[in-house]
Amino acid sequence: MLALFLACQPRPAITVYSSTHLEALQAYLDHIPSDGKLRLTETEAPERKARFGRGFRIALVEDLDCTECFEIEGEDRSWTVHHGDLLGAQYGLTDVLEGMGLRFLHPQDPFVPDLDPYAEGEQVLAAPTGLAGLQAPEMARRGLHLHTLHPIEGYFDFWDPGDDNLQRAKGVIDWAVKNRANHLQWVALDDITSPSAHADWVAHTRAIQDYAALRGITTGLGIQLFSGANLQQAYDLIDDPDSDLVPQLEERIARLTDELDFDVLNLSFGEFSGEDPETFLEAANQAMAVIQTFEPGVDVPTVVHVGDDVRVEYAGEEMIYYFLITFADERYRPWIHTVMFYNLFDDAGGAYHHDTFDEHRAYLEDALLAEEPVGYFPETAYWVAFDSPVPQYLPLYSYSRWRDIDQLATFASDHGVPGLQDHVLFSSGWEWGYWQHDRSTLRHSYRRDDDWAVWLKHDFAPWGDPGTALAERLEELAELQHEALIESRLAAYTSGRDSTMELGYGLGIVSQPKAVLFDELAETDLDAFRADVLEPLDAYATEAEALATAVDELDLSDDRWMHESTQGFQITALRARFVHEVYSAAVTSVEGDAGDLDTARALLADAQEVVASRHADLHDPDPSRLLEEGDNATIYQYGYLIRADELCFWERELVQAGNVIHGTGDTAPACAL
Repeated sequence: MLALFLACQPRPAITVYSSTHLEALQAYLDHIPSDGKLRLTETEAPERKARFGRGFRIALVEDLDCTECFEIEGEDRSWTVHHGDLLGAQYGLTDVLEGMGLRFLHPQDPFVPDLDPYAEGEQVLAAPTGLAGLQAPEMARRGLHLHTLHPIEGYFDFWDPGDDNLQRAKGVIDWAVKNRANHLQWVALDDITSPSAHADWVAHTRAIQDYAALRGITTGLGIQLFSGANLQQAYDLIDDPDSDLVPQLEERIARLTDELDFDVLNLSFGEFSGEDPETFLEAANQAMAVIQTFEPGVDVPTVVHVGDDVRVEYAGEEMIYYFLITFADERYRPWIHTVMFYNLFDDAGGAYHHDTFDEHRAYLEDALLAEEPVGYFPETAYWVAFDSPVPQYLPLYSYSRWRDIDQLATFASDHGVPGLQDHVLFSSGWEWGYWQHDRSTLRHSYRRDDDWAVWLKHDFAPWGDPGTALAERLEELAELQHEALIESRLAAYTSGRDSTMELGYGLGIVSQPKAVLFDELAETDLDAFRADVLEPLDAYATEAEALATAVDELDLSDDRWMHESTQGFQITALRARFVHEVYSAAVTSVEGDAGDLDTARALLADAQEVVASRHADLHDPDPSRLLEEGDNATIYQYGYLIRADELCFWERELVQAGNVIHGTGDTAPACAL
């Protein structure tokens, strides 16, 4: 009977052997669709190896004296992962599996080739090559901050209680581990001030924390200090800075910590406005004292945000408001923030009134020189109206994040000091290829490579020559975008603008780089506008179109991974050309000739086809939540891709340009809250 039972079992394509961490490793394997062909066993049973025929054997051996490290040896179909701990085992196992052709791309959608060990042809298991050498992390903390103040996948999974969401949250944790992260955090919202909502949240969060601990990664929660700077329903600690702070802090912190155990409480001070320095420092110091009373020893990083217009004087110095944390309790760990795809070393386009982020870079470099705790907290998506909701495909993010890591590491090496140890990514969604930004940056934060695009090339290697060609075009697109969107400052035009942003311009409030608005063209030097905006925009569109055509010719539409990037090239080229057309038509009209929007309308129609196709094949298991209106605890009562689905920013610009051309006053879509 036993022989009959064994004969009926699916023959494993891959057998993983380990004597340690069995529960965590089984959870690791459970997130890989395998139909029983991927198995974990505690006993190697060498006498049975022959019966597996052409199957692969991976042995995990905990015999290294280092943290989160691994070393792989073997050949053909038998491999050993030597490791120092649970994370090292998982990182090393991932390396071997990816060597066989698996890819852990989107958090809910891994790529798994045919696991039949006897299969032949394309996208089948292959014997790994080039896996030698000890791998160990260059940074101590590497992770993701899911910006759950936005209605992104992370909000629904990590903040909105429910069995399906919990399973998807576990999928995100699994994906983070498989991409060499060791930390995951998300932002608290203020709906948990309700007792019933709080109870559900605690149960959901405890389950997430338990699973994260099982997989070996730490968890954190983002919180905000002042309600006066709270613009997005964040959970804040102080409602009235003029009243006794301690009772407010105790009540709010107790709600977060009484039944939960976060490793990190990430404190933010808002944006666009601030308290006076004395109030800021008193509140920050009181907050640290109360936090440590409730959670002794918890790590409390704090966000050093951007905003060149939010400046104060303190201790005889003028500084950006958020730099005041320098004078607060020394237990704070400053995390230097940058926004969008801008980096610490290039032009910042006027984002938050910054021409560069030189002051933030200097702050970080000074801390490294002094060997003081400091972290870097950049973005891999900004959302709102800048990137994915437009939509735009922006591998430039991957380049900028590598550039920061590379330059900071070079700086530390040149000065003989330890390199950056905290690197956490501000993440706002994964569709339209944005998973690539987090995946590649996490890999570089574990171990930097001289080739910024190495992980993009790695991602598409299972697809052979077409994958190689696609990766080469991706590299070219990112470098083109660096030149056009950063160096030539065209991001102000290719991004969108909603009604709230345009209202804010009149109040001096700038987040995304500001464009010349259509109704401002009459007061603009049009010769300079043509030279500075329209001509480089035309050149960018032309080159983006050429890249999109080259990718189209690869004929990748039959594969969802390749097609996702193909459609990204298409929408990016269409967006650049559309913006050029609507502005050109408006400028022509202001100069006294007849402006024509027919080409722009045709481009919009083409874009609608691309978006409809892409949104019909999203990776998320419940894509409707990303594309439709619906109640949630954020200020945005819809999924984060709804404006992309509507192409709202394009429609808005078409109406605004038409008003200039025809002298009309038609109401443009607000595209706002």
